[in-house]
Amino acid sequence: MCESRTNEGLSQRELAKRAQVSVLWIQRLETSRLHTNYLIRRLDQVARAFRGGIL
Repeated sequence: MCESRTNEGLSQRELAKRAQVSVLWIQRLETSRLHTNYLIRRLDQVARAFRGGIL
């Protein structure tokens, strides 16, 4: 995730804003410290935040 984000030239803050999630959530995603109970829905939000919608 971090590599995809930096390849797009996005900061964690910019990606979080586009995906409508918190910066803390992006940080946890990039360090594999998330619980799966809401992961799929939010991952979709993050994927849509990238140009083209694909990570």
